[in-house]
Amino acid sequence: NNSCFFNVLLQSLLQCDELVLFMKTLPLISTTPILQLFQQIITVYSSSTLVAVNADQFKLKVLSVLSEIYSRSFTIGFQQDAHEFFSHILDLFNRELEVLRHHSVCIDNFFLVNYTQTIECLHCQHRT
Repeated sequence: NNSCFFNVLLQSLLQCDELVLFMKTLPLISTTPILQLFQQIITVYSSSTLVAVNADQFKLKVLSVLSEIYSRSFTIGFQQDAHEFFSHILDLFNRELEVLRHHSVCIDNFFLVNYTQTIECLHCQHRT
């Protein structure tokens, strides 16, 4: 159903230790179904020695919500863009965090990289 990229993105999210630790601290409430399902996956993944974790319910819920928000951009059985899908999952997390009144936390911050570079002139050794 053209959603194999979903598994890769889910595995990537589960390997972000800071994100996983943060998610474990959130309360489970019915008004945040995406966060709630992701927390359940974290719980199963963290406590399991299984090679595979079934995330079908999470995948279907995410696709359903994305279909509602973004019209027909995300429909089961159609080709999807993994990067765009990843951005939208993070957006859904942020939307539900607002419901929990966690305005100071932005999921995107877990994925920011601070990159600095120094360039040195070979002749005068000036650095920028």
